[in-house]
Amino acid sequence: MENKEHQSPTFEIDKSFFKNELLTSVGNNHLDYGCGNGYLTKEMYKSLITYKGMIDIDKITGYDIDNQTIIQTKEYNPNNIFFTSSKEELEKKAPFSSVTLFFTYHHLNIESDLAEISKLIKPSGIITIVDYNLTNIEDISSFKKSFNNAAEIEEIKKIGEEDAFKMHTKTDLNTCIQDTKNAGFETIRSKFLNPDKKYFLWVGQKI
Repeated sequence: MENKEHQSPTFEIDKSFFKNELLTSVGNNHLDYGCGNGYLTKEMYKSLITYKGMIDIDKITGYDIDNQTIIQTKEYNPNNIFFTSSKEELEKKAPFSSVTLFFTYHHLNIESDLAEISKLIKPSGIITIVDYNLTNIEDISSFKKSFNNAAEIEEIKKIGEEDAFKMHTKTDLNTCIQDTKNAGFETIRSKFLNPDKKYFLWVGQKI
């Protein structure tokens, strides 16, 4: 059975997300940065085939720094998407026409990692970020009430309440807009993905 530990918060986002929000931002040579177990990379691939007719599977790359996770991902990869934990292999695939970061932004070393992504993406390339918008939560009790789907509860058990609280309440849409601007990206569009504004979508372009 496929491990769905990483990126599963997206299950709360309407399934039309891939068709309505993402496909127009995905180019012919695409990178999913911080892909974890690759679940959403594969969902994106299936959506590309369904809605866009893109079948060149060698043009989709999933990257994650965790080599063990990538090894497991390759075991459950019927679509033969290219997954790697090697920055050298990633650089060989560059430049990418587009990049997605699904629930990866809050893990980044913002300045250095966005600089690295900027080097990997071609001029005018598109970057899409989906992440948490929880900086308004001020205490662990309130955090647990919001951070409450099955995968999120499991993450709290895994890393502890305090670490989960610190990690997931340090990002929001406004900080994303400013961080990406500082890294040389221009905002194209942005929005919240659900009524309680728990998740945000930001789409930008390399200047």
